[in-house]
Amino acid sequence: MKNIWTILRIFAVTTGYSSFGIVLSLFSNWHENFFKYARKWAESVLRIADITVAAEGQSNMPATSCVYVCNHASLFDIPILMAGINDDIRIMYKRELRKIPFFGWVLALSPFIPVDRTDPRDAMAGIERAAAAIREGTSVIIFAEGTRSPDGALGAFKRGAFVLAVRAQRPIVPVAIAGSSAILPSKTSHITPGHVRIILKPAISAPPASDRALEKALMNDVRTAIAAALDTAPQP
Repeated sequence: MKNIWTILRIFAVTTGYSSFGIVLSLFSNWHENFFKYARKWAESVLRIADITVAAEGQSNMPATSCVYVCNHASLFDIPILMAGINDDIRIMYKRELRKIPFFGWVLALSPFIPVDRTDPRDAMAGIERAAAAIREGTSVIIFAEGTRSPDGALGAFKRGAFVLAVRAQRPIVPVAIAGSSAILPSKTSHITPGHVRIILKPAISAPPASDRALEKALMNDVRTAIAAALDTAPQP
């Protein structure tokens, strides 16, 4: 019963924030202030679910905008990152999320970047939009595995984040999210309160030009950094 009440409260808060966000989108400074507004929603959701977040390694954030590359094990990873990383962030999300009433509608009006993964042209256009946002001074979060891990283990990485870093000529910050898989695992609806650690590792520079071998080496370096952080993170 408690879990159902938690889900209902999260649904109500998300619907409320989304509805108000749709109204706020009528104002000219909406895009500039969207992430601050989204962070308040994230903090509210985590508070309702009784999830605490500790971010380590904030000093590893570069002075410029960057690409945050993260592992992905829970639906709560997005509010966890929004609440835990002190940066102006854009998130690349699946275009089909726009179909969700209220939440999807406000996403469509936001500066976050939709991608249709089934359409290579649209995926590349999304990378170009993300690169433009990064060059304009905002950072971008990408879940390098492309989807949630079914068991919490770190999966294979896809190329998109690394192509983006090269196109934007900005560094990658590897980010390990430790503990979220126990809160809401894939294919479940039961929310378990708990503590999550976000571990930001030192930034890794992107190669100066697009090269498959260099991109693969960068991908391996980033994945190794995240895997090592997850291995050393104590269990919540």
